[in-house]
Amino acid sequence: MIEVVAGVLEPYGPVVRLRAGAFAADLTPAAVAELGLEPGVVVRLAVKATTVAVHPAPTAVGSAP
Repeated sequence: MIEVVAGVLEPYGPVVRLRAGAFAADLTPAAVAELGLEPGVVVRLAVKATTVAVHPAPTAVGSAP
């Protein structure tokens, strides 16, 4: 598990996207309410390998690959 501070909670289609540091998690509105999630709350993220998506980091303009 990874302990992080909840950042932005934003509607994302039928779910709510929680952003916490470098992580994002999609939750149902019911789960957000049940867990009492709001910005600034410390949460523990459990990550299932089957749900992980890896994206390249953005590169600065003019930087070498």
